[in-house]
Amino acid sequence: MDKIFQYPDKEFTLSELAKEAKVAKQNMKKILSELNNAKIIETSRLGKKIWQIKGRQEEWKFIRHKIAYNLNFIYKSNLINVLDEVFDRPKSIILFGSFRYGKDISISDIDIAIETSHVNKYSIIKSEDKIFNNRQKELLKKIEYEIERKFEFHLFPKVRLSDKEFRETFISILNGLIISGFLDIRDETRKN
Repeated sequence: MDKIFQYPDKEFTLSELAKEAKVAKQNMKKILSELNNAKIIETSRLGKKIWQIKGRQEEWKFIRHKIAYNLNFIYKSNLINVLDEVFDRPKSIILFGSFRYGKDISISDIDIAIETSHVNKYSIIKSEDKIFNNRQKELLKKIEYEIERKFEFHLFPKVRLSDKEFRETFISILNGLIISGFLDIRDETRKN
């Protein structure tokens, strides 16, 4: 079933999904029937024996399962350990954007915000950036290859809602999921 969550914008045949899950087509048919009844997937017949299966991207049940799939992937991937090593245990690592909301498709990237003292201002880097050593780059490439998405790392020294240039980005980050550490927000525009 990973394929449906990894590629929610694509259609699959019963044979493809049965082969990937290593189960008999008859058993996969029963599983897919249950998922279809639960409104997680939709199935359509192209002929007598050929089915097309696709995730129901707009259904809340599908989105919930996709979020769980995405989070499980992040935690199992060793990504947090790599980022902890590079940024000396940053104050916070936040998953945000379409991947966080279970709305990502096969051409999406994965947005990760990192609150770190390694930068003086907000910046965006990729996994090929010079801040990563060769071993770390290889680990990140391996993770990107597995999920077939590229990372986009948003680095910032601390959340400043008073920073008008990046206010919308910070609001998106605040609506993300903290996957490591904690986020301390202070409204610098308020008078005591």
